[in-house]
Amino acid sequence: MKLAIVVDSSCGLTKKEAESRGWYFLPLYLDIDGKEYRDGIDITSENFLDYYKPTSIGKTACTPIGEALQLIEDLSKKNDFVVIYPISMDLSSQYNNLEVIARQLKNVYVVKSKRVCQFIVRDLVELEKDVLSNELTVKQSIAQIEKQNYSQVDILLYPKDITVLARGGRLSPSAAKLAKLLKIFPVIGMQDGKLEKFDKGVTFSKTFFNTAIEQYKKVSKRKQKNIIFLDTANENADDMCSELIEKIKYDKEVIRNSIPPIIAIHTGYGAISIFFIEFKYNIKEYKL
Repeated sequence: MKLAIVVDSSCGLTKKEAESRGWYFLPLYLDIDGKEYRDGIDITSENFLDYYKPTSIGKTACTPIGEALQLIEDLSKKNDFVVIYPISMDLSSQYNNLEVIARQLKNVYVVKSKRVCQFIVRDLVELEKDVLSNELTVKQSIAQIEKQNYSQVDILLYPKDITVLARGGRLSPSAAKLAKLLKIFPVIGMQDGKLEKFDKGVTFSKTFFNTAIEQYKKVSKRKQKNIIFLDTANENADDMCSELIEKIKYDKEVIRNSIPPIIAIHTGYGAISIFFIEFKYNIKEYKL
């Protein structure tokens, strides 16, 4: 059986990294200060800060439908099954656009995504291994992904510059002004595929440690014991990561990466994100 896997750039991989895994790639699009770029191709985590400045205004957009159609139709002809795993359907219209294409092709399936970043990579690594080892069929593996418990908060996001959230429409200007005046830092959690208000605090560092430690205790009871630590140009991120590991007595390898551009453009400089995730296979299989 010939299986083709397609990701978009919300998974955190670049086009080159996706192709090194044998996967196909659809870039989401970034608009920075009026100029358009392909996420994961023109702009990556490596060069993101060359384009995006603290005062930049950023927007995001789906993969153009014609670009997606051309790739998917071609893969459909050459493979028995095509699996597409896009950004969470609650964060973008990318899923809806791809589903319109998939309805016309019997061997194409778009995962009803509730995930971003490393969770997408995790799910696809395990799908590919399960299918190739004949442990599960493609449809069984997809069903397993879509039946996950998305109600628990397993991603926490800590924006440091709340004015970026306001510019992107994710926080009202009045709320941003009040939060800045009172020096309040919001904590955002991902739940059921959506980014929701999770908590808040008066200092960035204290807010991070209090909420991250408490949430780790909760999710570790459900076996989500692996940690992924991401940031965007936070000069204290490495020290904070080390301190967190010490505080929770974490004895496994932590995956350290940058927040993908498609997300970082909405969270701004200094943001940190922590993922609580469970891996079925060796951690090296999941590294970007």
